[in-house]
Amino acid sequence: MGCRALRSRRDPSPLEGTMEALWKGVVAASLPTATLSGPSRRLRPRSPPPPGRPTDSPLAGDFLLFASDLPPRHPFISRARLSIFVELVYSCRSAEMTMVRCAMKRSILSGGIILGLLVLSAPRFCGEEPVRGTVWIEDVTVIDGTGASPLPHRNVLIEEGWITGIYPVDESPLIEAEVRIDGRGEFLLPGLIDMHTHLLDLSVAGLFLPYGVTTVRDVGTPYEEIDRLLAGIEASGLAAPRILYAGGWIDGFPPSWPDSHILVDPAQAAPLVEELADAGVSVLKIYNNLTLDPLFDLVESAREKGLHVTADILFSTEIDASEGIEAGVKGLEHSSGIVQWVYRDWIEANGSENEYFFGLGTLDTWPDYDEARLEDLFSRMIDRGVYLTPTFIIVRQIALLPDPPYDEEAAAHLSPKAKEYWYRLGYYTMSPLMENLLAFSQEVTRRYFEMGGRVIAGSDTPFPFVVPGTSLHQELELMVASGIPPLAVIHGATGAAAGVLGRDDLGEVAVGKRADLLLLAGDPVADIANTRQIAWVIHDGRPDRPEELLAELPRKVAASGVPGSAAHLCAFERLLESDRGSSPPSSR
Repeated sequence: MGCRALRSRRDPSPLEGTMEALWKGVVAASLPTATLSGPSRRLRPRSPPPPGRPTDSPLAGDFLLFASDLPPRHPFISRARLSIFVELVYSCRSAEMTMVRCAMKRSILSGGIILGLLVLSAPRFCGEEPVRGTVWIEDVTVIDGTGASPLPHRNVLIEEGWITGIYPVDESPLIEAEVRIDGRGEFLLPGLIDMHTHLLDLSVAGLFLPYGVTTVRDVGTPYEEIDRLLAGIEASGLAAPRILYAGGWIDGFPPSWPDSHILVDPAQAAPLVEELADAGVSVLKIYNNLTLDPLFDLVESAREKGLHVTADILFSTEIDASEGIEAGVKGLEHSSGIVQWVYRDWIEANGSENEYFFGLGTLDTWPDYDEARLEDLFSRMIDRGVYLTPTFIIVRQIALLPDPPYDEEAAAHLSPKAKEYWYRLGYYTMSPLMENLLAFSQEVTRRYFEMGGRVIAGSDTPFPFVVPGTSLHQELELMVASGIPPLAVIHGATGAAAGVLGRDDLGEVAVGKRADLLLLAGDPVADIANTRQIAWVIHDGRPDRPEELLAELPRKVAASGVPGSAAHLCAFERLLESDRGSSPPSSR
């Protein structure tokens, strides 16, 4: 695959004795907190912490990152950076400026030792148990996750699980690192974020990291099941992605899924939001049978808790996309609700609102939709910052039932319960509906992107034959096939997704961001399929080979002692029993 072997070394410095003395002196001096983590980092005021994230830290509001991730009052000056500084000082004194630019020499000499230590030191960030140590990636092309052009020939420094330096190769300092990775000919991008998942059990959770998905958003599993899943991950030591969640569906009556939160009376909205916020959710997700009246109260209560509402209303006869965004919805899962809006006149003229997919489900070819309605809708969505998560892959897989293509090797790691979840749905065939829906969704998603709208990557795994981890790569390929450029697609699976999550510590290759990264053997800008060519997965600063993560998955799942998510699977089973012989179930 063109991957280089990782080399781990700690070369002793000839100045080690002097460094030890300086190290002790720096710690004893109790310097004020450093505000720079390399020549390119600048201190920026942090916005207030999100509601529901109280902190007793005296530094709250002073830094860019979340309150729980704030640096301590005293700086952490790593041995690697102290070594750099000492070597620079000695080089300046001897006028041998090896690998040091004259500007740096003048800065160090004029500022003195204390200023130099401040500039070259990095704050020690706290947070979600980052790996300890230093990683140095040499001569790699950086794709930073912002949509900007790639940056070739960069060296990247990772300390304590954070990116603390990015340098052009010919301007790079000497680094004493515990782990060095040769990145020549390879491509570094942020870890992928799957924004539409359902974590049925540990076998599902464990498949994301080997395929480069370092963060997931679960949009349906009850929060009690999420708690049990997280406990299993902790007990087993399973390598799992960062998990954010909605805590279950919010639906009307009757609910589409038996384990939903039922919301009928607007007065019930605030207590429900309070319950979910206390459970640690990061988003609220509404579903097909919710009516419009309680939605307004739900959105307002969510705002008060620093949360937003996303809508999964693909089959809804109660709310369309226009009504949803006017109520304050910020996301459309499966690009849902758009069909009901742009085909409204056709649906009313044909009296087909309550027929299978509004009368469109049995047509071989869909009629033309109202383009003026679409443009009006998208303009309002862009003004309000609404994002689309199209989930093309689930629509395509259903269209190709009963035999869609999928990664059988990866699927072999799924539990028997998760596979049963697949094959119980296999008797449904939903073409030509899903073929038409895929073509429609790809067209309107491309138009939304071209108008300036946000398009986010999500897979709806593990819906049948949508394999955790690998399916997100299929989704990226379908996004490119719809007409969105590869760099923008990568942005939708990294930086833009992190923005939707409200996580400004994720989603970019930049100083001050968490070291969730992928090192690829191929260029994903030239061919988006190269996101599959993963040489290394780096999660919270720890580099792993994908094949090693896969190899240990069965043992760690077995060691957890946590069975499959019974509530989620039983809900699916009850739904199938109630729907057998009638219209196909709605997409989750």
